[in-house]
Amino acid sequence: MDAKGNVLGKASDRSVKGFNATFDLANDYMQLVKRIEKGEKGLEFELFISEFNLGRLRGEAVIRRAKALENLTEAQQKRVAQLVLDEEVLGLIKRAMKDEDELAPVSKRFVELLDAGTLPSKKIVLDFWRILAYTAEEAGDAALLGRCIEGLRTGFPKREDIQKWANELEAKHKALGK
Repeated sequence: MDAKGNVLGKASDRSVKGFNATFDLANDYMQLVKRIEKGEKGLEFELFISEFNLGRLRGEAVIRRAKALENLTEAQQKRVAQLVLDEEVLGLIKRAMKDEDELAPVSKRFVELLDAGTLPSKKIVLDFWRILAYTAEEAGDAALLGRCIEGLRTGFPKREDIQKWANELEAKHKALGK
């Protein structure tokens, strides 16, 4: 909270380390706000990232604010694009988990992203693959199931549990005759 009692952010991890990290993020945010109040220009990207990291921006708000950002470097554009993609994918995952009827349209969008060569970040890509693998199994789509297996194998080469799951999917893939 700030001095006026406004919530600046919530700790994502309820540990001393998590609270300290959130404190540092909130402090950085307050410093940015002070600099902006003093008239400093060109801090829009930094403020966007700071607010995102504090959890002040989520979902549609991220997408809206991202569209308003201007004069970004290539690296900043990539970072913003990844955040926007992640927010879109998170929203779709929530839709699919709430309503099974949403699985097909969500999976269709995920395939479009896959075809475009874009994947969500590591923190949510596993749920992306879960939904696609489930859809592929249900539809008997060997090609999509194969893409999921490849994504899991290359994305999580050191995770035994994920590799085990990929092997299980491989057996199903073979049963589909591909």
